[in-house]
Amino acid sequence: MQYNPDFLNPRDIFTPQEQAHLATLSQNLPLGILLQSPRNMEEIGIDFVHSSAQLEGNTYDKHDTLALLKMGQTAGGKLFSDAVMLLNLRASYQYMLSCLDFRQPVNWKDFIKTTHSLIAKDLLPNNELGTVRQGSVQISGTDYTPLVSPQKLDAELIKKNRLIRKLSGLNWCRRQESNSRPPDYKSGALPTELHRLGKTALCL
Repeated sequence: MQYNPDFLNPRDIFTPQEQAHLATLSQNLPLGILLQSPRNMEEIGIDFVHSSAQLEGNTYDKHDTLALLKMGQTAGGKLFSDAVMLLNLRASYQYMLSCLDFRQPVNWKDFIKTTHSLIAKDLLPNNELGTVRQGSVQISGTDYTPLVSPQKLDAELIKKNRLIRKLSGLNWCRRQESNSRPPDYKSGALPTELHRLGKTALCL
């Protein structure tokens, strides 16, 4: 299966009824309330780290992940690189949260590259951190073939960055008009672009 650039285009994934239900849930429990609790943020972060690592074939289970992130204990018989990956993912999660404090639209290309640098630290050579890969990669367990050409990869990154910047910029301007001040993302919904692009950084 070859790369399909249209796959990353914005599209509805929920029915109108599901969207209405989610809107009701968000009103009953706003993200701002969750963000006010350090414990909530820690638990959400652990779930984020563990689920993201599982996508990469990490061998740490949830218990191992908890022991590493909360007590600094590595799991016996596991690859040290798996522990490094989990710690890197926690650093990327903390960076992602810091982006909520931005008082202007996020530069998504910089976000992707910074996230990639954090995730791949000590797992790739320093000169490959935060850069478009120069060779081919294989993804085990799937017949998907990622793009190989660095030029095509960079072109797709620029294209998606322009699209997301346009969408997030429009959203930011609307908030400016309604609030007459830069948006406080901590009182609203977590931008879904952050999570999606965090995952995209894994594919550089």
